[in-house]
Amino acid sequence: PAMRAELRRMALQEAAVLERLAEEKRSIEEAFVEAERRETDQRAERRRQQEAAAASLAELDRLREERARQQRAAKDAPQEDLLQAQAKKDKESARVAETRRAEVLNAGGQKRAALSFSMKKSLI
Repeated sequence: PAMRAELRRMALQEAAVLERLAEEKRSIEEAFVEAERRETDQRAERRRQQEAAAASLAELDRLREERARQQRAAKDAPQEDLLQAQAKKDKESARVAETRRAEVLNAGGQKRAALSFSMKKSLI
């Protein structure tokens, strides 16, 4: 009977040890799963942040290019205005020159005022 009680006590101790080991194993596995989940979440968050940073950089590049284009346009605008003004002036000069040429050549067929000469003896 004493031997049986001892065997039973040892079996209960062994069962308790096995139960604690199984509980530790479950706890470690849960911690491992939790750590994997956190790592996966962190990777996803890092990837999201990298994509957001890349999108932000792309937007900054686009804005920088837009600003540069606007500055070039603003810089070129006065020259463009000068070129347009010069072209307008050249056209006006050409039109005036053509008008004068037409007057000289009597291109319109208009009658010119003529000087009249008289063959009569003058009263001088």
